Amino acid sequence: MRHFFMLGLLCLFSCKSKKTVEPINQINQAPCGAGKIIKRVNGVIATLWFNTTENRYYFLVATSTIDSGDLGFICDLPPSYRTTGTKYQFSGEYRKYDKSISPMAAGIDYYYLTLTQLKPLNPN
Repeated sequence: MRHFFMLGLLCLFSCKSKKTVEPINQINQAPCGAGKIIKRVNGVIATLWFNTTENRYYFLVATSTIDSGDLGFICDLPPSYRTTGTKYQFSGEYRKYDKSISPMAAGIDYYYLTLTQLKPLNPN
C-alpha cells in the first residue's frame, strides 16, 4: 500500500499538464488597415506562422491554384494563441495591406486580417 502511495505522489509531481487554449468565439479586435473590407472568410483552416520582417503573425491560405494564396497579417493576436506551427480554424475580414513588402513568392496577395473567430485544431 505504501508503494502505491509513493507512486501516486511521484506521478502527481512529475507529470506536466498540457496547456490548453480555448476557442475564441468572438474576438473584439480593432481592425488594422485603413482600407475597406475586401472579403470576409468563415471556417478557414490554416497554420499560424510569424514573419520576422513585418514582425507579425500570419495565416497563408491557398486560393484557386497551387501557386497562389492569401496571406493575412493578423491584427492583435491574443498572446495565448501565438504558437507558430499550430493549425487553426478561423473567420475574419481581409483589408488591403498598405505597406511595401518583399514578396515571399509570386502569386501571394497580402492583407491585414481582423479575426472574428479562432479555434485551435492541434493545441499544445
